[in-house]
Amino acid sequence: MTFQQISSDVKIGQSVKIAPYANINGCTTGENSRPGAFVEVQKGVLGAGSTATKDVCQETIVAGNPARILRGIDER
Repeated sequence: MTFQQISSDVKIGQSVKIAPYANINGCTTGENSRPGAFVEVQKGVLGAGSTATKDVCQETIVAGNPARILRGIDER
């Protein structure tokens, strides 16, 4: 049995694969992205085609494979 926690305020793109035991709250995931096993994504953005292998900090944008922090959401 696997467990995934996904809150109602999450925006999920097409073809997103959510690994077992992922915790996703208040975030946006781009198309073809993958929150990995035991990863927590809180109020951030996971870019399209990205694989999150570690927790994503609040208010950050991450992208790549493996996903890396690009910048904060409020930064310009």
